[in-house]
Amino acid sequence: MKPKTLKIVLSLAVVAALAVGGLMWVFRLAPTPPIFDENVTLVQARQQAAADGDVVLAVVTADFCPICQSYKRGALADEQVAQWAADHAQTVYLEWERDAATIAELGVEKWPATLVLDSDGQVLAMEYGKMSADELIAFGQAALAAPAPSVETESQTEMNEEPAAETAAGA
Repeated sequence: MKPKTLKIVLSLAVVAALAVGGLMWVFRLAPTPPIFDENVTLVQARQQAAADGDVVLAVVTADFCPICQSYKRGALADEQVAQWAADHAQTVYLEWERDAATIAELGVEKWPATLVLDSDGQVLAMEYGKMSADELIAFGQAALAAPAPSVETESQTEMNEEPAAETAAGA
């Protein structure tokens, strides 16, 4: 092999090795953040939230999602977020493959997703994508400050409906 060709081949090999190494680093699985106990279910978190007067902070992730892994290493591992959660919320960690039924019931369609729920399971706030620690705390605070969603009874729904328009045949 000519020296110039050898130099090109070696350069390409180095670039390829760096690219593969970089991809492996980006896609590596992040540990579950300390604020979450993977054994706690949404039902258990809701029960504890009701007992303590807290909300539930739920995070939906997927092992194959690089943005999720970055979120887990960043804001979800932040000490200020951990303190906010300890003061205001019960936490639940929902993994896309493991908790698919629960995630579908919540109406989550993509990941990462962060939700704040009341102890009855009503979603007070939902955000898709990765947030910084400050954004996550502000998101949680806004959900706490928002009025609870009202539940209309069937008779209230009927009272709020507009009367059906009369047709020419019925007039």
